[in-house]
Amino acid sequence: MGNIRFIKAGAGSGKTFTLTERFCEHLKNGARPSEFVLTTYTKAAADEFRSKIKAKLKEKQMCDMIPLVESAHIGTIHSVA
Repeated sequence: MGNIRFIKAGAGSGKTFTLTERFCEHLKNGARPSEFVLTTYTKAAADEFRSKIKAKLKEKQMCDMIPLVESAHIGTIHSVA
């Protein structure tokens, strides 16, 4: 639990961008998607995180990690809890 990161900011401030970058950077450094728990308030936002992470992995030429994104715990606060 020592690696918990919390981002609180208004709409359009870049939260999804920041979390997507951090997620991909951790994967690049050897972390596995199944080690992550990423929560948000809506299913639409969780789906957006998942798709943006996959797009960023493709952009960074880390395509072998894309299928593994489904093993990350990405969802609403209620679905993850």
